[in-house]
Amino acid sequence: MRMIAVFEKNERIRHIGHLDIQRFVQRGLRRSGLPVAYSNGFSPHILVTFASALSTGACGKREIMDVTMAEPVTESVFLERMNRAMPPEMRLSEARAVEDRHPALMATLKAASYDILIRDPEEAKEIIGAIPTMMGMETISAFRKTKSGTKEVDIKPMIYALNGKGQHLYCT
Repeated sequence: MRMIAVFEKNERIRHIGHLDIQRFVQRGLRRSGLPVAYSNGFSPHILVTFASALSTGACGKREIMDVTMAEPVTESVFLERMNRAMPPEMRLSEARAVEDRHPALMATLKAASYDILIRDPEEAKEIIGAIPTMMGMETISAFRKTKSGTKEVDIKPMIYALNGKGQHLYCT
């Protein structure tokens, strides 16, 4: 069985990188005493995956992780034990038990929403004012790093919604 859990990465730890977040979670799982599954091999590790790596410097309200369990556990027991073992800045809010054959989190992730605070009010006004022009363009080019180098891609099909109000830019 697997447990899909939703957690928060709050303001206080926003500068902690993804690998350290993984270590926090693995340490919390060990401390919790939950019957987690380990990989096979020379250096076994807890089987935990994340839907997406959150950028360093960003807060996350609904980050998702997937933990493979060695034995069945109820959602309430998982949440209670994990919240007791995790730092207060990484509270779990939901957990759902799924079968092992449930699709991987990355395969089911369709979109993410971002709320970007632009601290300078004049800059915010300028950026938000440019949204209609940008979204009216046929293509929006960006550079993407790949294993084989950097390539130019059209990101417009990946932007579902983009708008702003005041000093906030909202993107999905």
